[in-house]
Amino acid sequence: PVAHWVQRCPHGRAVERYVLADNGHAWPGGEAGSRRGDVPSTAIDATDVIWRFFADHPNPP
Repeated sequence: PVAHWVQRCPHGRAVERYVLADNGHAWPGGEAGSRRGDVPSTAIDATDVIWRFFADHPNPP
């Protein structure tokens, strides 16, 4: 399960927060294999989420 909140800010900016219930100390959507890390959640792919956020919120000129 994934909880997702969006806080709209002035000038088209936003803050987004994701909380994953089944993720430990791992990159969500990443590869398992670190001896010290937990098994990553497959609920979201954090890399895709971050790229999408920056594509939707370009830096103003």
